[in-house]
Amino acid sequence: MAINKMFVMLPVMLAARKLDGEDPDVVFMLRCAYGVVQTLAVITTLFIYMKASAASKDKANAVKIYVPPPPQPFADPNAKTKYQEKILSDHLVTTARGLIGSTLFGICMTVGLHLWKGMVVGLAIQSVMAPFNMAENALASALFLKGGFANLREKRIFGEKFRNEMTPEDDVVNADGEAVVLKKEAAAPAKGKSFEEVLLDTWDLGADADIK
Repeated sequence: MAINKMFVMLPVMLAARKLDGEDPDVVFMLRCAYGVVQTLAVITTLFIYMKASAASKDKANAVKIYVPPPPQPFADPNAKTKYQEKILSDHLVTTARGLIGSTLFGICMTVGLHLWKGMVVGLAIQSVMAPFNMAENALASALFLKGGFANLREKRIFGEKFRNEMTPEDDVVNADGEAVVLKKEAAAPAKGKSFEEVLLDTWDLGADADIK
């Protein structure tokens, strides 16, 4: 069962506020902890990006998928889900880039506030919460907890649907939020009979002719 991040974040926030930001030893330890954790986080995100880029070149992943929006804490549970049309291979790379961007942005903001205002609360919180944030990412979870990026169509790491699973009741939008009308799938061509089936049919026709 997944751990709710809020149950960890709230105690960490309360504990971080009690830290003595004027104590040089406390500040030094926080800087060391934050530096180690974030260095590992950056290395991990770059590794995920490399693996996602390699998986995106697999022809099996060049398929349209319909991805639900990420869960929101205060979203209406009865609201209708709006699926976004994506290409699985492109979505892998885009999500990996987004993970790198959000990681670097968080580092810049936390370090900037620490150097500018001397804030140590952010260092403490991010040192503890970084692994939880990473575990929430679909790519990180798939790579480290679900056996990697093989057989992505079966793993459905984004909670996606495929075209044949979409119903007329499902709302679909593109990247710009515009509604997308799904076209009906072409009927599968009838399979030709095998040589054995043709031979059996011919035998049966011959038997019927003899009886008549």
